[in-house]
Amino acid sequence: MPLTFLIMSIMSPLLISGQNWGELTQLLNENSAALNYFGISVDVDGEFAVVGCPGFDSSRGQVYIYRYVNQEWVEFQTITQDNLMPNDRFGGHVSIHGNYMVVGALGVDEDENDEMPLDGAGAAYIYKLVGDEWLEQQKIVASDRQVYGGFGDVVSINGEYIAIGVPREGEDENGENTLQWAGATYIFKREGDTWSEQQKIVAPDRAIGDSFGGKLAITDNYLAVSATGEDQDENGMNTLNGAGAVYIFNLQGETWHSTQMLVPSVRQLAAEFGSALDFDNNTLVIGAKGEDTLFGAAYIFTLEGSDWNQEQRLTASDRAFADGFGNTVSLKDNVLVIGAQQEDEDINQENTMPGSGSAYIFDLESEWVEVQKIVASDRSEGFQFGSVVCSASENIFVGSIGYGIEDQIMVGSVYIFNTCATLTLDEIPSTTTACSGESVFLNASSNLGQVNWYESSADSEPIFTGNEFESPELIEGINTFWIDASNDNCTTPRVEIEIDALPSPSISIDETEFEVCHGNSVQFSAQSANGVIYWFDSPNSETFVSSGNTLFLANIQSATTYWAEARNLDSGCSSERIAILAEPIPTPAPPEAESPQVFSASALTLADLVVGLDSDIYTWYADEDLTTILSETTAIQNGSTYFITQTINGCESNATPILVEIILSTDVEPLDNLKLFPNPTSQDLFIQTENLMITSIHVYDMHGQTVFQSFDNSEERIVVPLNDLSSGLYLVSVEAENRSRQFKVIKN
Repeated sequence: MPLTFLIMSIMSPLLISGQNWGELTQLLNENSAALNYFGISVDVDGEFAVVGCPGFDSSRGQVYIYRYVNQEWVEFQTITQDNLMPNDRFGGHVSIHGNYMVVGALGVDEDENDEMPLDGAGAAYIYKLVGDEWLEQQKIVASDRQVYGGFGDVVSINGEYIAIGVPREGEDENGENTLQWAGATYIFKREGDTWSEQQKIVAPDRAIGDSFGGKLAITDNYLAVSATGEDQDENGMNTLNGAGAVYIFNLQGETWHSTQMLVPSVRQLAAEFGSALDFDNNTLVIGAKGEDTLFGAAYIFTLEGSDWNQEQRLTASDRAFADGFGNTVSLKDNVLVIGAQQEDEDINQENTMPGSGSAYIFDLESEWVEVQKIVASDRSEGFQFGSVVCSASENIFVGSIGYGIEDQIMVGSVYIFNTCATLTLDEIPSTTTACSGESVFLNASSNLGQVNWYESSADSEPIFTGNEFESPELIEGINTFWIDASNDNCTTPRVEIEIDALPSPSISIDETEFEVCHGNSVQFSAQSANGVIYWFDSPNSETFVSSGNTLFLANIQSATTYWAEARNLDSGCSSERIAILAEPIPTPAPPEAESPQVFSASALTLADLVVGLDSDIYTWYADEDLTTILSETTAIQNGSTYFITQTINGCESNATPILVEIILSTDVEPLDNLKLFPNPTSQDLFIQTENLMITSIHVYDMHGQTVFQSFDNSEERIVVPLNDLSSGLYLVSVEAENRSRQFKVIKN
């Protein structure tokens, strides 16, 4: 009988309305040093994620690369530069696309040949994936390097183009008209394996303090550059200090051209519109962390024809003063994440921790809708969770630059959320005991995905999909199954389930069907070498009627079935139940015979009595209790009653009583002058008498049935017609003058 075990409760994801994002893991700098700023910049593409750690080793900097393997992000490679100096800040900003990666180092002094130092001029390093290793391909610097220019402060790569934002740059595209912190952006293009500066871009209306190039987003044909310090609107009017703007450049031929200046429909003082940027197809997301007195907001612009138009303004559902919502944004495959690194409350708007930080996930339905707020599992004051966000379809990376360990501040950390993170496998027994030869029911559940069952860890196709799995019959020993949960987006790691199938006791039965004479008894028998036999009156009954190797049943009146099962009392295992049937055989009819039977001769035996039998097996008894058996050679006694049964198919009939009467006369002579002829005969039988009056003639067959009789015959020669009788032996009884005589006649 199947057993049932509760195996696990599995929570599974489903990418519906962006819900059910859970924290999958946390990435930490293995050195965990103060002021490392691990995770100040994060970018993901395909199976690789790159995390910057510019504060490592006295701010020389380092970059960590992770790879997505079996739904886990594992450290793949660590990159640094041998000639880095303190405060070079290698890894301050990172960007990855395809087989290329660019790493900014705004504090580097030397040029691309590691010569001609200029304090803080900055550089960027380009890496290429070659086989299973990221190798440095090229170091790039600005063509018009400047002291403390900070080249590499912001980097963005897409295809064969790299954009480098330098918000502190002071000169225009021609190296003239110095305006402090006006900002600029450099475009590099790849030809073969060589990257060359193609163009320097500045804002058409550049001004002091605009910080053009503070944030970048690049696609195949469009480049968005923020200028959070911009004061005027798109018409150069309506001055609002720090309102901010975003400039759109379009690639035309080999040149990027300024085509549009974007500002929100309602501009605000110190809004810092452009504090974050990201493209996805024809959608541009722009953060404005200073709006509404630092409550923060984000804007959705979409491309219609050749123009980018504002579609929607987004704010947090639990927005509050100084949250800084919109300080970072990321958009990928309709998953929009917006950071609020100064937000204070958890997902339930409780447990206030100043500056702990949060991020908000939005999904595109008819419009963009907030579907989930996420925070760090170990949130703490000042962690600034949400200082950077990066969406990569089924994974969301969230930086927390304020993360600290004990007394070490600004260590930094990165949390990874995905729709698979809630797939947990809890309370799995390492070994479950069952019995060999049985099936067991294993139960698992998944809140949004499906549960899959496998016979091995390597099988590609499950043997069953569903919450309740009935195993095949278990073989003795360890039986192994594997389980995971999956949906359209991800699958949990497989978990092994072991079932130790204990030996089931043996059972042997020599005979399973009995034919029993109606009303008789029967004894069922079963044996087991390693168990106790139990008897049940139904195949599914849990209560036994008897135990032991035999079961005695009396007075079988109808078809009767019992089931035998062997149980091992130590293991609790049972054998299969085997049915044993007792089928009653009907009692045969008793022999036919007349009673009384009258004889006039002596020295007769039971064999001389006329009895009709359906069987060759019969028994004579001296009493009606059928206790004393007689031989058919037993001499019969006048006035005695004898009892005869017949046995058919092993069953004995009821008895037929026969009373015997013997009439003997010592005064008259016996009927010796009677003659019967011919004998054998095929037609008539003749009885010849001499001066006797025959009072009766009876002819009996061997079943005791009268087949002919005649009375008061005065003729001396009497005809007994036998021509209609079947061939066989017949008894002819003739009575005359109170005397009788019997003859055996053969009819041919």
